[in-house]
Amino acid sequence: MSKRTRIILGSITGFLILFVIASFVANPIIESKIKKTIVQEVPDGFQLNEYEISVSSFSGSATIENLQISVTDTIAEFKDAQLSLSKASFEGLSYWTYLFSGKIDFNSITLYDLYVKTYRDSTKTDDRKKQQKDFEENISTEKFTLENASFLMKNADESNALQLDSLNFSITDVKVNNTTLQEKIPFHFSEMEVDTKDFFYELNENETLSLKEFTIVDQHLKIKDFAIQTKSDSLKPNLEPASEIGRKDIKIPSLTLSDLHFKVIDSTFMLFGEDLEIKNPSVWIQEGIKKEPENIESTQKENNKKTEMPLPFSIASISINDAETTLLNPDESSFLQVEDFNITLKEVLVNTATLQHMIPCQFSDVEFDSKSIQYQLNDYDLLSLTTIYLSNQELQIEDLAIKTKYSKRELSKVLDKERDHMDAEMPLVTLQGLQFKVSDSTFQVSGNNLIIENPVLKIYRDKLVTDDTSIKPLYSKSIRNIPFQLTLDSLHINNGSITYEEKVNIKQSAGTINFSNLNASIGNVSNTYAQGEKKTTIHINSTFMDESPLKIDWSFDVNDLKDTFQIQGELDALNATKMNSFTKASLNVELEGKVKKTYFNIHGDNDTSSVDLRISYDNFKVEILNKENKRSWLLSAVANIFVKKNSDSKGANFKEGNATAERNKDKSFFNYLWINIQEGLKDVMVSI
Repeated sequence: MSKRTRIILGSITGFLILFVIASFVANPIIESKIKKTIVQEVPDGFQLNEYEISVSSFSGSATIENLQISVTDTIAEFKDAQLSLSKASFEGLSYWTYLFSGKIDFNSITLYDLYVKTYRDSTKTDDRKKQQKDFEENISTEKFTLENASFLMKNADESNALQLDSLNFSITDVKVNNTTLQEKIPFHFSEMEVDTKDFFYELNENETLSLKEFTIVDQHLKIKDFAIQTKSDSLKPNLEPASEIGRKDIKIPSLTLSDLHFKVIDSTFMLFGEDLEIKNPSVWIQEGIKKEPENIESTQKENNKKTEMPLPFSIASISINDAETTLLNPDESSFLQVEDFNITLKEVLVNTATLQHMIPCQFSDVEFDSKSIQYQLNDYDLLSLTTIYLSNQELQIEDLAIKTKYSKRELSKVLDKERDHMDAEMPLVTLQGLQFKVSDSTFQVSGNNLIIENPVLKIYRDKLVTDDTSIKPLYSKSIRNIPFQLTLDSLHINNGSITYEEKVNIKQSAGTINFSNLNASIGNVSNTYAQGEKKTTIHINSTFMDESPLKIDWSFDVNDLKDTFQIQGELDALNATKMNSFTKASLNVELEGKVKKTYFNIHGDNDTSSVDLRISYDNFKVEILNKENKRSWLLSAVANIFVKKNSDSKGANFKEGNATAERNKDKSFFNYLWINIQEGLKDVMVSI
């Protein structure tokens, strides 16, 4: 052997000897530092037992066995809380990096038979937050694993707040540091695998969450028999007829998500997935009796608090199939009933920002269908439909109806101020080009063409009920104040009918007017155009009182704050006696004669208006009725002295007049329209 070879071999041997010696020297140093770290991280008030630790700096591994942490007698609220661990295995640790830089980096960490028992902290005081220590270490591992772990959280009364048994859990590319610990999820990772059964968690003192199976394998999530339910011992039998806390029964038999993974995007830890499918979910919720908050100021602050999303997520497709939903009022009456509901959302994003919107998620496309929906619009009216579906941006609804849940007589008894009794039926409604969008935190809805086929609207108002003196906005203001951006290019009503009944005399039946064969074309129903850019236009053709063709052209600028409008109308021949079904009951007046033709043109705003009216009529006569609904000869004779019997008394075919009107703002737009027509007729027909 040459001298050079002997020197090389000697050097290698010496290095190995030094490395072995250094390893033996380093092992107790590392063991001491790990023990010191564990002691530092044990919360105040807990004690650590004697446990076994072995370190091999040569192989870069460490093992801790029979570790136990228990509470001391000084923390009464934790009672017999404890943590035990049969074995913890740490592989691939770079001890030299740990010794000289303080960074802890493993190939893997595995905890065997971890058992944690603790008690729910009901104090939530600032003092407890102050007791928390800053986490000074920077830990990372390629894989973290729990094998056969169990967790038990108790309430003060020893009932279970959380129970999780036989948990097998692993995550990869794990990072824990002082920054991640400030987040809702205190560590970052990329992939997860989970296998557990029979999970239970008490959401609050009245509700629980449970599931029978939760697995994540090969980035595929599967959940079985998920449920959120009201605790049975919370339903007190002596309560009227619903519990003050309400009741809840939400069940999801099956939930799956493919390609589940996690990423940090712009410093935000997020969940990502491909296809989320929820099968046969059922939601049954009875609202509790609302109580006035004891501290209104603190309640308002709580309501104004920004809703945080603990784990934002982005999923390519979410499908909910064969869902059923029932929402009940405290008196057990139905608020919402949905049957056989299916929905698919594409490119779904949910984060803290989206939660602040009217619709708390962002998506690119939606499709849904349902066989039956019933919804309580308010205390008096119900909405129902038999079929609804949305596909390829086309929405179709069959048998849409809005009906007052009381009879006409019953409604008058329960009202403290007047309100319409509604009976609206729309056999078919179609909306083409429907799109939803969120832009700059603003929710937007747009559509190309809304078509309503064969609608029937019946309205009844009992004027014997106390007047509703609230301000009624004009239609331009109502559209302007819709709480989202609406852009609807056109709306068409085909072959509709409207019947309006008004009861003003307790001894007489209600007066009636009607519009049949109603066809309407409405353009630019929108609150997104700048003022002056476009006007909402309404063109109506109808038959008035089953006899006289009626044409209406109406326009207004939604964003004109003065609510300026123009409405022009043309009414063909009408036998005046046709109006008696309304005037006799509502005005104690009977009419005779014939109106050959009527034109009117009204310009106005929210305060005042002017009307130009041209009318051609023959043999017009007014009969004033008394309380017994019989003709008052004296009043009728006096009235007819002032009424011009014919429009062509001076050889002209039309009699022209103009007048002004002032809006009564606690009445509807149609009251405003009638006042204008009335003032125009006075100017034409009354001689003073």
